[in-house]
Amino acid sequence: VTCITCINTAPHSFFPPFITATCSHPSETCRHCVSSWISSCIKTRGHASLTCPQCHERLKYDDIKRLASPKTYDRYEALVLHSYLSKEPSFHWCIGPDCQSGQYHADSNPIFRCDECEFRSCVKHKVPWHTNLTCAEFDAKVNLHRRETEEETSRKKIKETSKQCP
Repeated sequence: VTCITCINTAPHSFFPPFITATCSHPSETCRHCVSSWISSCIKTRGHASLTCPQCHERLKYDDIKRLASPKTYDRYEALVLHSYLSKEPSFHWCIGPDCQSGQYHADSNPIFRCDECEFRSCVKHKVPWHTNLTCAEFDAKVNLHRRETEEETSRKKIKETSKQCP
């Protein structure tokens, strides 16, 4: 059998019996190319839109487990978990440098302290903790800075585009 992707000829055993149960075609893509396809899709499009390389039917979890390399499958599972946890309102990812950890923080206190690295951040603003400032004071400071920046931009634009009256 010749793979339609890499054009190599190989025995039937090098081809999956099916790519996904919803495909209505014989598998003409070798296992290596299907595995590479899944890896490439995960790298470029993420985990949510994995499809058959021949007909673009959506791959199911079991298809990915069966066809992806162990490394790609581990990456896929991590992305699925990250996506699921990110939708949980009381779950927060640590924004500390080099920390990939996350945890539940249902407390009304906006200070989030990572159990893994102890980095402190503000869950309201999603920034490192604004030491010595309440969230209201931080908002006021950010708004003041934004207004000052906008005013400076306006002054520059006026200076560039206007002329002095004679």
